[in-house]
Amino acid sequence: MEKIVKFFAVLALIVECYGQFPPGIKKCHYGDSECIRETAMNVIQNFPGGMKEMNLDSIDPLFYEKIDLKKESNGPLSLRMNFRNVNVYGFSRAKILKIDGFTKDPQKIQIRFTLDRIKILGHYKLGGHILYFPMNGEGKCNNTMLNWDFHWNATVKLVERNNEKYLKVENYRTRFTTTRIFFNFENLFGEDKALSQSANEFFNNQWTLFWDEMKPLLFKMSGKFFTAIFSQPFTDIPYRELFLEDAASEATENQ
Repeated sequence: MEKIVKFFAVLALIVECYGQFPPGIKKCHYGDSECIRETAMNVIQNFPGGMKEMNLDSIDPLFYEKIDLKKESNGPLSLRMNFRNVNVYGFSRAKILKIDGFTKDPQKIQIRFTLDRIKILGHYKLGGHILYFPMNGEGKCNNTMLNWDFHWNATVKLVERNNEKYLKVENYRTRFTTTRIFFNFENLFGEDKALSQSANEFFNNQWTLFWDEMKPLLFKMSGKFFTAIFSQPFTDIPYRELFLEDAASEATENQ
């Protein structure tokens, strides 16, 4: 999750933070949302293996050492899910729909992107129950989410430090939707493959229950990661250095 949000935070900047951009990747003027969106799509389509100039690692696949989720309750769903050595496939096909708010004096920023399919492969350890049906296992997993639609809205301000202004996130909201989740957990019941298959079918038939119960936690986790990574470059680099100045602004400053 952390590398996912790092990738889209870097795309949101579309700036020359770490040296010169590769040919074809351009810097944009303040508020030119279409330029920023087009450049972001250029990065996605042409640099799936990463971009050293922007300190961007491979985006397809993305690798995570660990992802932990926990929802413990006396209700119909209670799960502890620990994922290790996770590879996530599909982000090279992301579509950036909106990157708004990067004006000369920014106050609100909006970012939205969609993915038709995300595939998650790794090792899992799971314990708990769904609809009071016990779930317990450890092994390989292969999970898929369809039509992922991610929204991030933030209020921001420029703060002055050492005679320069830097962008700071004040508050934010995160949400995303999916139209389907498919689960495949090996060894849910050890060597009993028939019972494991039945459990996977049960889990998939009840995917909306998992989604409804877990999405507040997923929103909070993804928002926290996205905001933390998004803020890092802005903390180190003055905001004015991240964009092209308008000709009128440059003329005024040179008078």
